[in-house]
Amino acid sequence: MTIIKQGNTYHAELNVPKDVQYVLGRRRFRKTLNTTDIKEAQRKEPFVVSAWKEKIAIAQNKGGDINELSQIYKESSEEAQFELEEMFQDIVVDDYGKTHLSQLTPEENKKALHKYQLLTGQKIKIEVLLDEWLESWPVQQKGKEQGARYIRKFCSKFQITERVTKASLMEWCAYLIKHEGLTSKTVRCRLSPCKVYWEFPEIKGYVNTNPFANINLNNTTFKTATQSRESFTNEEIKHLFNEIKKISNSEPQLFQLYQIAIYTGARIEEICKIKTTEVSETSIRIVNSKTQAGIREVPIHSEILNLINDLKLNSADSYLVSGLKTNRLDQRSASIGKKFGRLKAKLGFGKRKVFHSIRNTVITKLEQADVSESVTADIVGHEKKTITYGLYSGGSSMVQKLKAIETINYQ
Repeated sequence: MTIIKQGNTYHAELNVPKDVQYVLGRRRFRKTLNTTDIKEAQRKEPFVVSAWKEKIAIAQNKGGDINELSQIYKESSEEAQFELEEMFQDIVVDDYGKTHLSQLTPEENKKALHKYQLLTGQKIKIEVLLDEWLESWPVQQKGKEQGARYIRKFCSKFQITERVTKASLMEWCAYLIKHEGLTSKTVRCRLSPCKVYWEFPEIKGYVNTNPFANINLNNTTFKTATQSRESFTNEEIKHLFNEIKKISNSEPQLFQLYQIAIYTGARIEEICKIKTTEVSETSIRIVNSKTQAGIREVPIHSEILNLINDLKLNSADSYLVSGLKTNRLDQRSASIGKKFGRLKAKLGFGKRKVFHSIRNTVITKLEQADVSESVTADIVGHEKKTITYGLYSGGSSMVQKLKAIETINYQ
């Protein structure tokens, strides 16, 4: 391990052990430190060399544990993280015996992105703190072993923390009862240690929500949880439009909300949280979303351009759809969402068609208009699944998104 000066620039260098030279395809690592200052070179060199050492350890089957590497990344400085990111990219590509991202198949690309996100902490494995927590869990050994089995099944089912939501938990419980023959009482017993464990990564800052709160295991809830939402048809969208328009004098916000939804595909709470300062002459910035991918800029469809301008001009409380009350969970959509639910039920729509079904309809419209999946994802705020688009792309242009948005037509 040395620092070498070549010309006026310092470089880091590390010899590769003979037993893994054939695996790594080189006898030494060498990289410029981009500095002519020896003190700066001495500060940068350990970050570069530590990444090389990890590559050597992986080649010797002594390293590469995702949890360990993710923790190293989390505790590193920004400069060290930059070096580790380069190493992680090499690791995920090398898993498939390739040397560059462009050589991966779409399926390999998807899996590589998933592993990269685990390594850099963008996704967190549920079991990341399980061993540490089990050591301090104050129960008898038999109970600890049984609880650990339930938690590991839970970890195996969901794998990463972002997949654990109240809805996904309910669907899993319904499956255990309907297909594995477990009673509600048994399912509650299995969920109990999972819930207790979940509080540990929550305290440690790995997660910030508790999906286990107020889980209800009655049969009615299960029936609802296992039914997927259906899109509204074109005719149903027009029917709802006409019916909501009829009551727009008494329920103006509902009509405003509905029009914005059918031409943006935005979630109901996202629309209700839009502020007038986030609206330009041609686009809407959505900054309050349940996911990072949901933070986006959406072009304004020509059909609602006048509506958006009027709402912005006449807002009474800085929100685009003004006059909505906020509930104790800081949600502006709760009350108006119930109004929509009562109206669509009165019109004969079942439980599988809800306000969120409008989002499904918009996505269907875009797909039928041959809009690419990546552009659609940028419009509706979905995560991109490939490492190329998800990691390296700056996203679709406003021109691309506007062209796609304008294909939405309900005539």
